[in-house]
Amino acid sequence: MAVDHPTQRVSPKHQVTLLKGARALVEAEADGYVCGTVHRMMHQHSQERFPVVVLFSERELQRREEAIRSNQTLSPMAVEAQVARLNGNVQRMNLDAQRRIVLPAHFVRYLGLAQDVYMFSTNTSVMVWNPDDWRRWQEADEAAADVSQDEVPCVMV
Repeated sequence: MAVDHPTQRVSPKHQVTLLKGARALVEAEADGYVCGTVHRMMHQHSQERFPVVVLFSERELQRREEAIRSNQTLSPMAVEAQVARLNGNVQRMNLDAQRRIVLPAHFVRYLGLAQDVYMFSTNTSVMVWNPDDWRRWQEADEAAADVSQDEVPCVMV
């Protein structure tokens, strides 16, 4: 059975408080804004695509652009197209002293948000999900693997 994770409340004006201590947004806090873009996360077993908004710092955006530009397998035209796609889809949202941002209306529609949002931090970004989609993601994973969360091995790098 999927674990029910805590969610954040989305205000009627689409304001949400970001995760406290999110390691991916330390640089964004110093800048006073966070970058965000829409993404579709494909489930590894069901091949279903889930709408996600990815939040990251300006520095992470620069790192992503540098990775595209340094990819020797891409033609110069392909590099410019990927850089344009990356930057053209980014929204910058002001981050206030209480760690709140206002999600653009198209992010709210894209995720299908009502009152709550589920977020978690990776080392480079914060993933923003509709809580119902996150539950479906987990349930599809458990059904495919037939393994509970406690039985998943931890890989040390």
